[in-house]
Amino acid sequence: MTGSAAKEVCHEHLIDGRQVAWGVSFLLPIYVRRRRARGEARVTTTTGEAVDLPIDVLGSAAHELCAEHDALAQEIEQLPVVADAIAVRTVAELRGDLERALSLVADRILPHIRTEYDHHAHLAFHDCRPVPSRADVDEIDRLAERFTELGRAALRDGADAPHALRATLFDLHTILRLHFASGC
Repeated sequence: MTGSAAKEVCHEHLIDGRQVAWGVSFLLPIYVRRRRARGEARVTTTTGEAVDLPIDVLGSAAHELCAEHDALAQEIEQLPVVADAIAVRTVAELRGDLERALSLVADRILPHIRTEYDHHAHLAFHDCRPVPSRADVDEIDRLAERFTELGRAALRDGADAPHALRATLFDLHTILRLHFASGC
């Protein structure tokens, strides 16, 4: 579909088994959540029809992703603390903190970022939104890989390479803060 036919489909959603036209399609989930939070159960559509609001527009997976996003936004604040400690303590003294930071990045943050990107790309495909840029995901991947290499080498060799490790950790923290500040 192209032109106005595609635009019309993009602005319709299935609610209570009926196609309902909405003014701005990508705002529907936010709109529904806000109306539900205020205790409202019915709305009037752009066509003047009163319909019940769907209980779960985004699906439970999206809600779990948002909850994980909020939790990780708090946990990334451990990264600059470890980076600061690298400047004044040896790798041997920081072994536990460094291992936790490596685990946080590899086991929690990267899978979350990739899943979130896939989710947004899926929504873009099905809801006529622009496809999200992969540039942020690629940059986070690159910095996480560099941090993992430097961190594992420091743990394995016991060698102190504070400048490169600190700089990479601060860079990773900065881009993650920007990512998590944008919301889910």
